[in-house]
Amino acid sequence: MSPSSHLARPLRIGMIGAGTVGGGVYELIMNRLGGGNNSGSSTSKSSSPPTPIITKICVRDATKPRDFTIDASTQIVTDVQSILNDSDIDLVVEVAGGVTFAKDAVYASLKSGKSVVTANKALIAENLEEIVDMLNEQNKDTTKRSVKFGYEASVCGGIPIIH
Repeated sequence: MSPSSHLARPLRIGMIGAGTVGGGVYELIMNRLGGGNNSGSSTSKSSSPPTPIITKICVRDATKPRDFTIDASTQIVTDVQSILNDSDIDLVVEVAGGVTFAKDAVYASLKSGKSVVTANKALIAENLEEIVDMLNEQNKDTTKRSVKFGYEASVCGGIPIIH
C-alpha cells in the first residue's frame, strides 16, 4: 500500500452563522485543530480522528466584514441549501442562534443525513424531544451512516458530559 492509502479523509464541516460564537468556533477549528493547514487531505492515519476543516460558512450577508480571518479554503455562502446539498459535507455546526431559521436548518440537516452540533440553547429548550424523535427515526436504517446530534456546547460551557 502506498503511504497515501493510510490517510484519513478530513471531517468536512459546513457552519451556519459567523457572528461572535461562529468566529470563535471557526478560529478554534481552523487554527488550533489544524483545519487551516488542510487543503483537502488529512495527514492523520486512518485510525486517528480525521482533521476537521470548515469548507463552507452560511451567512446572511456575505459582504459584511467579519471579526476573524477566513481561510481561502472556506467558501462563504448565503443559501443554507448550499451546505445541505453538498455531499462532501459530513457535519453541520449551527451557531446562527434564534429558533426559526436555526430549527429549519438543523431539521433539514438531520433529515439529509448530516450530523449536527449546536450551541443554541433556545433551540434545545424548545425542540429537544422532537429532535430526539427525528434522530431515532433517521437512525432506524442500520445500513446507513448514523446521524448524531451534539448539543453539549449549549449547556455546561461545552463540557462533554451529556451526550
